[in-house]
Amino acid sequence: MLFSLLGLNEVLFIKLNFNVTIFRIIRVTRLLKMIKTSQGLRSLLKTLYLSLTSIFTTAALISLVLFTFTVAGMSLFGNIVSNQFINKNSNFKSFYIAIMTLARASTGESWNGIMHECYQDSGVIAIIFWVSF
Repeated sequence: MLFSLLGLNEVLFIKLNFNVTIFRIIRVTRLLKMIKTSQGLRSLLKTLYLSLTSIFTTAALISLVLFTFTVAGMSLFGNIVSNQFINKNSNFKSFYIAIMTLARASTGESWNGIMHECYQDSGVIAIIFWVSF
């Protein structure tokens, strides 16, 4: 209840040009108190802390694979003309758009349509590229 009133007071003090930093600090200390008292939350944060190296390693590996396939895609499919799936927002003409195309395709969004248009232009190498990706 007190912290709800502090939030309301914060809004009022902003209107009066009062420094509200102290109220923000109180909110952060409330969060820290909750972490201190909750055994389950503390266990989750400890697990997150211990797994950070694995998370960074996995992110680096995914980034390396994405970078490699982006460069290969630019080399193989950089000259494909625009069509239904390969258009100005999804192509291999620039690195940024190519990496965004592959990131989008890795979520499953219309990757097979892009693959079919690449296949029409480049042949079986497009199927090998997209299936291995």
